[in-house]
Amino acid sequence: ATGAYQLIRIAADTRRNVGIKKTLLYYTGRALKD
Repeated sequence: ATGAYQLIRIAADTRRNVGIKKTLLYYTGRALKD
């Protein structure tokens, strides 16, 4: 979970590819549900 959170922080800082950010958020949501 720590690694995923780190990726989301990087994506949020970059703010370049919205698609990747949405994908990261989607996978994180699945991980939290598990």
